[in-house]
Amino acid sequence: MCGRTRRWLAYLVAAFCIAAAGCTVPSLSPPERSPGVVRLPSLPNVRSGVWSARIVSKGYFDRFGQVGQVLVYRDGSDLVAADRSTGVARWRRAVPGLLRIVSGLLVLVAEAQLGSDAGSVEVIDPATGATRWRVTGHIQQVHVLQDAVYETTCQLAPSNLGRGCTTTAREVRDGRVRWSARGVGLSGDLIGPAVPDVPPGQRYLPVYGDRTEALIDTTNGRVLRAAARTGTSWYEFAAGPVLVTTDHDPPDSDSACTITVSAIDVRTGARAWAHPLYSGRRADGTCAKRLADHENQDRVVIGAGTWIAAATSTGRPQAVDLKTGRPLWTGSEPGIPIDGTDRAILVRRQADAGGIAMLDARTGALRWTAPDPGLSGRSVSWHTAVSQRLVAVTGAVGDRPRVVVYEAMTGRQLGVWPGWLHGVGEDWVAVTHDGRNDDTITLDVISI
Repeated sequence: MCGRTRRWLAYLVAAFCIAAAGCTVPSLSPPERSPGVVRLPSLPNVRSGVWSARIVSKGYFDRFGQVGQVLVYRDGSDLVAADRSTGVARWRRAVPGLLRIVSGLLVLVAEAQLGSDAGSVEVIDPATGATRWRVTGHIQQVHVLQDAVYETTCQLAPSNLGRGCTTTAREVRDGRVRWSARGVGLSGDLIGPAVPDVPPGQRYLPVYGDRTEALIDTTNGRVLRAAARTGTSWYEFAAGPVLVTTDHDPPDSDSACTITVSAIDVRTGARAWAHPLYSGRRADGTCAKRLADHENQDRVVIGAGTWIAAATSTGRPQAVDLKTGRPLWTGSEPGIPIDGTDRAILVRRQADAGGIAMLDARTGALRWTAPDPGLSGRSVSWHTAVSQRLVAVTGAVGDRPRVVVYEAMTGRQLGVWPGWLHGVGEDWVAVTHDGRNDDTITLDVISI
């Protein structure tokens, strides 16, 4: 099911809830309201270069982040802030939402889910756990960028999709409203780093209106309408003033794993370019369809600015500028992009199997290769993480999972640890292991 269709279903379900209960305008809570902050002076189990904590696992691989010398991770429904070196917990809070980190602050985003008519955005000081500001209401979608928090709230009837929504831009530090635009809602996806990090601010964001696709100017909230909404796209991106939509379902007769692309310059309404992209193949010959391993982390493409990583029709990696549709470079060897940063792209021989390699994101030049990690990309245990300095992969020997860590620039193997990858930084890796029937696991944070 496409990303936008999932959002439409959420909107329609919310409509019935709102019709029955009424709708409230999002309210901004003052900074002093920070219930549930608990100071935790107790020491974890600390060994040389390693500290450990027993946590309740909820699958929050993408919620492990760092702000200065504070590491933030999930323990069940609680958010915990711990000292980077010792693991001493500075505070613990029961707080909902997905973690984003911007401007040295923690942003927790809880979008309204199916069957729910309320969401929230809460900004927390990582040093103390205190709330800077919080907004609640019928929040259906949120984009967090380095320059602002953008939210959509909707008061909907099933036949009124778009017209019942308002999109608002807020300052990250204090929640102050920059502008609000009625009759449009956030749609589409962002090009940028893996969460919890967020992309830089950008001039335009994709939005939907009353049966139209459009971009909104983030400097003033002005809407530039592009075309009638088709309802067939998987993803939507803003590449400057170009609205790019992608459809990843090739026809049965297609043998190249084609991704159909529509690119419209919203300033003129004219087609900006028309070139297909390709997703590459899995080991069984089926199309990968997606352009990143980590869709469940709200990251559907690998890239930065206006470029993304994709495959060619022959299964080689390439970087494509979405403003023009032109390849910036094409790799010399076969490989499918699976992870990366603005500086490097991690590829695998096939989308879910084979050896791995690291390419320079600016030139496509090969940096290094490594053997097959031994775990299928379709496994629920499969995870990769790339920082500027480290690359970590969950592999396996037989049925025993292990985390292999490489130096990002050279490919030098820095260590192997039993367990599952839980996060990576510039000088640490987080590994979980030793699951029990009570859903608790051991979290090890290892200095590299």
